Amino acid sequence: DDTRADIGAYPYLNSYSGPTWYVQTDGSDTDGTGASATPFASIQSAINFATTTGDSVTVAAGTYVENINFRGRNIKVVGEDRETTIVDGNANGRVVTIDNEENSGTLLKNFTIQNGYATGDFPDYRGGGIYCGYNTSPILESLNIINNQSEREAGGIKLSDTNAKIRNVIIKDNYADSEGGGIGGGGSGTPEISNVLITNNSAGKGGGIYLEGSMSPSIINCTITGNIARSTSGGGIACNRTSHPVVFNSILWYNSPSEINLSATESDYSSITVNFSNISGGQNAITMVEGTSVDWGNDNIDAAPAFVDTASGDYHLSDLSPAIGAATASINIGAVTYTAPS
Repeated sequence: DDTRADIGAYPYLNSYSGPTWYVQTDGSDTDGTGASATPFASIQSAINFATTTGDSVTVAAGTYVENINFRGRNIKVVGEDRETTIVDGNANGRVVTIDNEENSGTLLKNFTIQNGYATGDFPDYRGGGIYCGYNTSPILESLNIINNQSEREAGGIKLSDTNAKIRNVIIKDNYADSEGGGIGGGGSGTPEISNVLITNNSAGKGGGIYLEGSMSPSIINCTITGNIARSTSGGGIACNRTSHPVVFNSILWYNSPSEINLSATESDYSSITVNFSNISGGQNAITMVEGTSVDWGNDNIDAAPAFVDTASGDYHLSDLSPAIGAATASINIGAVTYTAPS
Protein backbone atom coordinates (compact mmCIF):
# COMPACT_ATOMS: atom_id res chain seq x y z
CA ASP A 1 0.00 0.00 0.00
CA ASP A 2 3.10 2.25 -0.32
CA THR A 3 3.28 2.98 3.40
CA ARG A 4 6.61 2.53 5.14
CA ALA A 5 7.11 -0.28 7.66
CA ASP A 6 10.07 -0.02 10.05
CA ILE A 7 11.76 -2.80 12.01
CA GLY A 8 12.18 -2.31 15.76
CA ALA A 9 10.37 -0.81 18.73
CA TYR A 10 10.82 2.79 17.63
CA PRO A 11 9.87 4.04 14.15
CA TYR A 12 11.85 6.66 12.31
CA LEU A 13 9.45 9.57 12.65
CA ASN A 14 9.34 11.70 9.51
CA SER A 15 6.46 13.94 8.51
CA TYR A 16 7.95 14.65 5.07
CA SER A 17 6.55 12.44 2.31
CA GLY A 18 8.31 13.55 -0.88
CA PRO A 19 7.90 13.07 -3.79
CA THR A 20 11.36 14.66 -4.18
CA TRP A 21 14.00 13.59 -1.67
CA TYR A 22 17.11 15.73 -1.27
CA VAL A 23 20.68 14.69 -0.50
CA GLN A 24 23.74 16.80 0.10
CA THR A 25 27.07 16.21 1.79
CA ASP A 26 26.28 18.46 4.78
CA GLY A 27 22.87 16.86 5.35
CA SER A 28 22.03 14.43 8.14
CA ASP A 29 20.94 10.79 8.24
CA THR A 30 20.11 11.16 11.93
CA ASP A 31 17.58 13.98 11.98
CA GLY A 32 17.24 14.87 8.29
CA THR A 33 13.83 14.38 6.69
CA GLY A 34 14.82 14.47 3.03
CA ALA A 35 13.08 17.79 2.46
CA SER A 36 15.07 20.53 0.75
CA ALA A 37 15.59 22.37 4.07
CA THR A 38 16.73 19.23 5.94
CA PRO A 39 18.36 16.90 3.38
CA PHE A 40 19.85 13.49 4.00
CA ALA A 41 23.61 12.99 3.95
CA SER A 42 23.56 9.72 1.99
CA ILE A 43 21.92 8.59 -1.22
CA GLN A 44 20.87 5.27 0.34
CA SER A 45 18.88 7.05 3.04
CA ALA A 46 16.88 8.87 0.38
CA ILE A 47 16.30 5.65 -1.58
CA ASN A 48 15.04 3.97 1.60
CA PHE A 49 12.33 6.62 1.98
CA ALA A 50 11.47 6.95 -1.73
CA THR A 51 9.01 4.06 -1.69
CA THR A 52 6.44 5.51 -4.09
CA THR A 53 6.82 4.79 -7.79
CA GLY A 54 7.89 7.96 -9.58
CA ASP A 55 9.64 9.54 -6.59
CA SER A 56 12.89 11.39 -7.27
CA VAL A 57 16.15 11.56 -5.36
CA THR A 58 18.03 14.80 -6.08
CA VAL A 59 21.72 14.68 -5.15
CA ALA A 60 23.84 17.82 -4.77
CA ALA A 61 27.42 17.96 -6.00
CA GLY A 62 29.97 16.27 -3.77
CA THR A 63 31.52 12.88 -3.05
CA TYR A 64 29.37 10.23 -1.39
CA VAL A 65 31.31 7.24 -0.09
CA GLU A 66 28.73 4.48 -0.12
CA ASN A 67 27.39 1.40 -1.89
CA ILE A 68 23.79 1.90 -2.93
CA ASN A 69 20.95 -0.52 -3.67
CA PHE A 70 17.74 0.56 -5.42
CA ARG A 71 15.81 -2.12 -3.46
CA GLY A 72 13.13 -2.49 -6.12
CA ARG A 73 12.24 1.20 -6.14
CA ASN A 74 11.09 2.48 -9.53
CA ILE A 75 12.48 5.94 -8.90
CA LYS A 76 14.80 8.53 -10.40
CA VAL A 77 18.17 9.12 -8.73
CA VAL A 78 19.81 12.16 -10.32
CA GLY A 79 23.03 13.96 -9.47
CA GLU A 80 23.79 17.61 -10.09
CA ASP A 81 26.47 16.90 -12.70
CA ARG A 82 28.39 13.75 -13.55
CA GLU A 83 31.74 15.51 -13.22
CA THR A 84 31.04 16.85 -9.73
CA THR A 85 28.61 14.33 -8.20
CA ILE A 86 30.56 11.23 -7.26
CA VAL A 87 29.56 7.92 -5.71
CA ASP A 88 32.72 6.25 -4.43
CA GLY A 89 32.49 2.59 -3.48
CA ASN A 90 35.75 2.81 -1.49
CA ALA A 91 36.65 -0.73 -2.71
CA ASN A 92 33.99 -2.01 -0.28
CA GLY A 93 31.84 -3.91 -2.77
CA ARG A 94 30.09 -2.84 -5.95
CA VAL A 95 28.91 0.75 -6.10
CA VAL A 96 25.31 0.39 -7.43
CA THR A 97 22.95 -2.61 -7.30
CA ILE A 98 19.75 -2.74 -9.37
CA ASP A 99 18.51 -6.29 -8.87
CA ASN A 100 14.88 -6.41 -7.75
CA GLU A 101 12.86 -6.14 -10.98
CA GLU A 102 13.23 -2.36 -11.25
CA ASN A 103 11.47 -1.26 -14.44
CA SER A 104 11.97 1.39 -17.11
CA GLY A 105 10.81 4.07 -14.67
CA THR A 106 14.10 3.59 -12.83
CA LEU A 107 16.75 6.17 -13.73
CA LEU A 108 20.34 6.69 -12.60
CA LYS A 109 21.73 9.90 -14.09
CA ASN A 110 24.52 12.47 -13.73
CA PHE A 111 27.06 10.65 -11.55
CA THR A 112 30.61 9.43 -11.55
CA ILE A 113 30.58 5.82 -10.32
CA GLN A 114 34.04 4.90 -9.08
CA ASN A 115 36.22 2.65 -6.93
CA GLY A 116 33.84 -0.28 -6.74
CA TYR A 117 35.23 -3.75 -6.04
CA ALA A 118 33.01 -6.75 -6.73
CA THR A 119 34.12 -9.74 -4.69
CA GLY A 120 32.73 -12.60 -2.65
CA ASP A 121 30.10 -15.21 -3.48
CA PHE A 122 27.71 -15.21 -6.47
CA PRO A 123 26.47 -12.71 -7.57
CA ASP A 124 28.55 -10.30 -5.49
CA TYR A 125 31.62 -10.85 -7.68
CA ARG A 126 29.78 -9.40 -10.70
CA GLY A 127 29.83 -5.74 -11.72
CA GLY A 128 32.31 -3.58 -9.86
CA GLY A 129 30.56 -0.36 -10.82
CA ILE A 130 26.92 -1.29 -11.52
CA TYR A 131 24.95 -4.55 -11.49
CA CYS A 132 21.66 -4.82 -13.40
CA GLY A 133 20.03 -8.14 -12.55
CA TYR A 134 17.18 -10.41 -13.60
CA ASN A 135 14.08 -8.84 -15.15
CA THR A 136 15.27 -5.25 -14.75
CA SER A 137 15.08 -2.47 -17.31
CA PRO A 138 16.58 0.70 -15.81
CA ILE A 139 17.96 3.69 -17.70
CA LEU A 140 21.60 4.52 -16.97
CA GLU A 141 22.32 7.95 -18.43
CA SER A 142 25.10 10.55 -18.40
CA LEU A 143 27.46 8.59 -16.17
CA ASN A 144 31.21 8.23 -15.80
CA ILE A 145 31.97 4.66 -14.76
CA ILE A 146 35.66 4.65 -13.92
CA ASN A 147 38.27 2.75 -11.92
CA ASN A 148 36.04 -0.13 -10.86
CA GLN A 149 37.15 -3.73 -10.49
CA SER A 150 35.70 -7.22 -10.34
CA GLU A 151 37.54 -10.31 -9.16
CA ARG A 152 35.46 -12.26 -11.70
CA GLU A 153 33.02 -10.66 -14.17
CA ALA A 154 32.41 -7.13 -15.44
CA GLY A 155 34.60 -4.40 -14.03
CA GLY A 156 32.32 -1.54 -15.08
CA ILE A 157 28.76 -2.83 -15.61
CA LYS A 158 27.27 -6.32 -15.36
CA LEU A 159 24.13 -6.92 -17.42
CA SER A 160 22.37 -10.10 -16.35
CA ASP A 161 18.98 -10.98 -17.90
CA THR A 162 18.19 -7.29 -18.31
CA ASN A 163 16.83 -4.87 -20.88
CA ALA A 164 18.68 -1.88 -19.45
CA LYS A 165 19.31 1.22 -21.55
CA ILE A 166 22.81 2.69 -21.25
CA ARG A 167 22.99 6.14 -22.81
CA ASN A 168 25.64 8.84 -23.01
CA VAL A 169 28.03 7.03 -20.67
CA ILE A 170 31.83 6.90 -20.37
CA ILE A 171 33.18 3.50 -19.25
CA LYS A 172 36.88 3.89 -18.62
CA ASP A 173 39.80 2.30 -16.74
CA ASN A 174 37.83 -0.64 -15.35
CA TYR A 175 39.25 -4.12 -14.75
CA ALA A 176 37.84 -7.65 -14.55
CA ASP A 177 39.99 -10.60 -13.67
CA SER A 178 37.95 -12.89 -15.91
CA GLU A 179 35.44 -11.43 -18.39
CA GLY A 180 34.23 -8.00 -19.50
CA GLY A 181 36.51 -5.17 -18.45
CA GLY A 182 34.01 -2.46 -19.40
CA ILE A 183 30.71 -4.35 -19.77
CA GLY A 184 29.90 -7.99 -19.09
CA GLY A 185 26.60 -9.40 -20.30
CA GLY A 186 25.05 -12.78 -19.69
CA GLY A 187 21.75 -14.62 -19.59
CA SER A 188 19.12 -13.17 -21.90
CA GLY A 189 18.02 -9.68 -22.79
CA THR A 190 18.25 -7.01 -25.47
CA PRO A 191 19.76 -3.99 -23.73
CA GLU A 192 20.53 -0.79 -25.61
CA ILE A 193 24.05 0.64 -25.44
CA SER A 194 24.10 4.01 -27.22
CA ASN A 195 26.42 7.03 -27.34
CA VAL A 196 28.84 5.21 -25.06
CA LEU A 197 32.64 5.57 -24.96
CA ILE A 198 34.35 2.37 -23.76
CA THR A 199 38.08 2.88 -23.39
CA ASN A 200 41.15 1.65 -21.51
CA ASN A 201 39.39 -1.28 -19.87
CA SER A 202 40.94 -4.72 -19.47
CA ALA A 203 39.90 -8.29 -18.74
CA GLY A 204 40.93 -11.86 -19.42
CA LYS A 205 38.29 -11.99 -22.17
CA GLY A 206 36.46 -9.06 -23.75
CA GLY A 207 38.42 -6.00 -22.68
CA GLY A 208 35.63 -3.64 -23.76
CA ILE A 209 32.54 -5.88 -23.84
CA TYR A 210 32.06 -9.59 -23.10
CA LEU A 211 28.77 -11.30 -23.97
CA GLU A 212 27.54 -14.83 -23.35
CA GLY A 213 24.29 -16.73 -22.96
CA SER A 214 21.77 -15.26 -25.36
CA MET A 215 22.54 -11.66 -24.41
CA SER A 216 21.97 -9.63 -27.59
CA PRO A 217 22.40 -5.89 -27.12
CA SER A 218 22.16 -3.16 -29.73
CA ILE A 219 25.43 -1.19 -29.75
CA ILE A 220 24.67 2.16 -31.41
CA ASN A 221 26.87 5.23 -31.93
CA CYS A 222 29.54 3.85 -29.63
CA THR A 223 33.31 4.25 -29.61
CA ILE A 224 35.20 1.20 -28.31
CA THR A 225 38.92 1.88 -28.27
CA GLY A 226 42.11 1.08 -26.40
CA ASN A 227 40.72 -1.93 -24.53
CA ILE A 228 42.78 -5.05 -23.82
CA ALA A 229 41.92 -8.74 -23.50
CA ARG A 230 44.75 -10.58 -21.83
CA SER A 231 43.86 -13.79 -23.70
CA THR A 232 43.14 -14.10 -27.44
CA SER A 233 39.49 -13.18 -26.98
CA GLY A 234 38.37 -9.82 -28.32
CA GLY A 235 39.95 -6.64 -27.01
CA GLY A 236 36.90 -4.70 -28.22
CA ILE A 237 33.98 -7.15 -28.17
CA ALA A 238 34.04 -10.86 -27.30
CA CYS A 239 30.96 -13.04 -27.87
CA ASN A 240 30.32 -16.57 -26.61
CA ARG A 241 27.45 -19.10 -26.62
CA THR A 242 24.43 -17.73 -28.55
CA SER A 243 25.00 -14.03 -27.91
CA HIS A 244 24.29 -11.85 -30.94
CA PRO A 245 25.00 -8.11 -30.67
CA VAL A 246 23.89 -5.71 -33.39
CA VAL A 247 26.51 -3.00 -33.98
CA PHE A 248 25.98 0.10 -36.10
CA ASN A 249 27.24 3.68 -36.30
CA SER A 250 30.14 2.59 -34.10
CA ILE A 251 33.94 2.70 -34.08
CA LEU A 252 36.19 -0.17 -32.92
CA TRP A 253 39.82 0.86 -33.04
CA TYR A 254 43.11 0.22 -31.19
CA ASN A 255 41.71 -2.77 -29.26
CA SER A 256 44.04 -5.68 -28.53
CA PRO A 257 44.60 -8.47 -29.43
CA SER A 258 41.64 -8.24 -31.85
CA GLU A 259 38.70 -5.90 -32.36
CA ILE A 260 36.03 -8.64 -32.24
CA ASN A 261 36.15 -12.31 -31.25
CA LEU A 262 33.41 -14.90 -31.76
CA SER A 263 33.58 -18.18 -29.87
CA ALA A 264 31.36 -21.15 -29.08
CA THR A 265 30.61 -23.45 -26.17
CA GLU A 266 29.64 -26.99 -27.12
CA SER A 267 26.89 -26.51 -29.73
CA ASP A 268 26.17 -22.86 -28.87
CA TYR A 269 27.59 -20.53 -31.53
CA SER A 270 27.83 -16.77 -31.21
CA SER A 271 27.30 -14.28 -34.03
CA ILE A 272 27.37 -10.55 -34.72
CA THR A 273 25.78 -8.05 -37.11
CA VAL A 274 27.86 -5.00 -38.10
CA ASN A 275 26.57 -2.11 -40.23
CA PHE A 276 27.61 1.51 -40.88
CA SER A 277 30.63 1.09 -38.60
CA ASN A 278 34.36 1.76 -38.71
CA ILE A 279 36.28 -1.38 -37.72
CA SER A 280 40.07 -1.41 -37.73
CA GLY A 281 41.11 -4.14 -40.16
CA GLY A 282 37.58 -4.56 -41.48
CA GLN A 283 35.94 -7.96 -41.42
CA ASN A 284 39.38 -9.55 -41.25
CA ALA A 285 39.74 -8.10 -37.74
CA ILE A 286 37.10 -10.53 -36.50
CA THR A 287 38.60 -13.73 -35.07
CA MET A 288 36.17 -16.61 -34.95
CA VAL A 289 35.77 -20.35 -34.65
CA GLU A 290 33.91 -22.71 -36.98
CA GLY A 291 30.14 -22.40 -36.58
CA THR A 292 30.11 -18.74 -35.56
CA SER A 293 28.92 -16.16 -38.08
CA VAL A 294 29.14 -12.51 -39.12
CA ASP A 295 26.48 -10.47 -40.89
CA TRP A 296 28.77 -7.83 -42.42
CA GLY A 297 27.01 -4.90 -44.08
CA ASN A 298 28.17 -3.14 -47.23
CA ASP A 299 28.38 0.24 -45.51
CA ASN A 300 31.22 -0.50 -43.08
CA ILE A 301 34.56 1.22 -43.47
CA ASP A 302 38.15 0.61 -42.37
CA ALA A 303 39.84 4.01 -42.09
CA ALA A 304 41.69 5.73 -39.25
CA PRO A 305 38.94 7.60 -37.36
CA ALA A 306 41.03 10.76 -36.77
CA PHE A 307 40.03 11.41 -33.19
CA VAL A 308 40.75 14.92 -31.89
CA ASP A 309 43.33 14.00 -29.23
CA THR A 310 43.52 10.46 -27.88
CA ALA A 311 46.49 11.34 -25.65
CA SER A 312 44.20 13.72 -23.75
CA GLY A 313 41.22 11.36 -23.87
CA ASP A 314 39.31 13.40 -26.47
CA TYR A 315 37.61 10.91 -28.78
CA HIS A 316 35.45 13.41 -30.65
CA LEU A 317 35.83 13.25 -34.42
CA SER A 318 38.16 15.82 -35.95
CA ASP A 319 37.22 17.63 -39.16
CA LEU A 320 39.26 15.10 -41.16
CA SER A 321 37.48 12.02 -39.85
CA PRO A 322 36.07 9.62 -42.48
CA ALA A 323 33.40 8.67 -39.91
CA ILE A 324 31.66 12.03 -40.39
CA GLY A 325 28.48 11.50 -42.42
CA ALA A 326 29.03 7.74 -42.64
CA ALA A 327 26.28 6.70 -40.21
CA THR A 328 22.58 6.04 -40.62
CA ALA A 329 19.51 7.30 -38.75
CA SER A 330 17.86 3.88 -38.65
CA ILE A 331 18.32 0.37 -39.94
CA ASN A 332 16.06 -2.65 -40.44
CA ILE A 333 17.49 -6.00 -39.45
CA GLY A 334 15.06 -8.82 -39.87
CA ALA A 335 11.78 -7.73 -38.35
CA VAL A 336 13.40 -5.16 -36.05
CA THR A 337 13.99 -1.47 -36.77
CA TYR A 338 16.89 0.05 -34.86
CA THR A 339 16.97 3.84 -34.53
CA ALA A 340 20.01 5.90 -33.67
CA PRO A 341 19.57 8.40 -30.83
CA SER A 342 19.11 12.02 -31.84
